[in-house]
Amino acid sequence: MYKIREARLGDFAELAKLNDTCENIHLAAEPGKLEKEFFVDCLKQDNVRLLVVEKSGVIVAFILFRMDQTAGEFHIDKLSIKSGYAGKGLDEHLYQKLERLAVKKDAVQITATISTTNLAVHDFFKRNGWKQKNQVYIKYLEGEN
Repeated sequence: MYKIREARLGDFAELAKLNDTCENIHLAAEPGKLEKEFFVDCLKQDNVRLLVVEKSGVIVAFILFRMDQTAGEFHIDKLSIKSGYAGKGLDEHLYQKLERLAVKKDAVQITATISTTNLAVHDFFKRNGWKQKNQVYIKYLEGEN
């Protein structure tokens, strides 16, 4: 059984390993190293959330996003899923949770910048109603904009 929860300081090593491995990255063409200072800063900010997915106590996925409630926008910065867990619907569960939170916070859209050439990632966003503008995918939450 999978469990989604907020990241904790003690998660850094597992998250860095997950983030820094090419085959786990779902939004970017190249992984960017997850720095501890950045991670700690994210945990302290009210407008940044890092959700992790665990299976049997092991982190198998995470999503990092920012909330700009003034603009009514959430922006996904990172999404990583351990390579052996791809195709199991974890991405969909994370996006659904994010969408529910965005609606609850009265956001009007969620955005994600996608630089990967992995067609499955692009197909996922298109199949789930996201609109593409260059490298940015937008999910409108209140009608079509």
